[in-house]
Amino acid sequence: MVIDNNMTLGMFMAFNAYRGQFSQRASSLIDLIMQLRMLSLHNERLSEIVFSEPEKELPSRRVFAENTGVKLEVKNLSYQYDPFSQPIFSNLNITVEPGESIALVGPSGVGKTTLLKVMCGLLSPTSGDVIADNLDIQKIGINNFRHGTACVLQEDRLFSGSLIDNISGFEDNADMDFIVECARRCNIHDEIMKMPMGYETIVGELGLGISGGKNSGS
Repeated sequence: MVIDNNMTLGMFMAFNAYRGQFSQRASSLIDLIMQLRMLSLHNERLSEIVFSEPEKELPSRRVFAENTGVKLEVKNLSYQYDPFSQPIFSNLNITVEPGESIALVGPSGVGKTTLLKVMCGLLSPTSGDVIADNLDIQKIGINNFRHGTACVLQEDRLFSGSLIDNISGFEDNADMDFIVECARRCNIHDEIMKMPMGYETIVGELGLGISGGKNSGS
């Protein structure tokens, strides 16, 4: 356009300068929008913890036989996040026998993780019951139910520290026999012993440095 005399050289230089400033501002605005969206996501996750109702615990007692599996059932189970949303699942019935492996298959977002959280007592069902060895988990107490069960979710990560720290929950005087037994039950003891430092192996932030399967086991 300068060659065709439709624009002076000064106008062309000014246009380029303004274009560069506009591109920088637009890029900064896009970054800010992405940060706001991530902040909203973090706020939503924190709100689930901060505003959740305290769990009702009952006096601690052993409710499951030691060294035996637990039969887990859901009966007519339904769950929805709020009264105005559609149910994630309705009138669901599942039975998991001791030692049995069950695969829940479905597209992302259909409620597989939500179902697992309800079965573990992390979420309260809208209706229906979760039964462990013919005992309603709400009646025996969530704290007692968790003495005989464990759950590994897809977003779980390891803390920075040794495998001993992660298995024991960073206890000062960790019981090594208990830690080894936990590892054996998760089928990761042999893999840990193959590591140069064994149970003293340090795992990085977010569990980096070990495979996803070992991470979940720990």
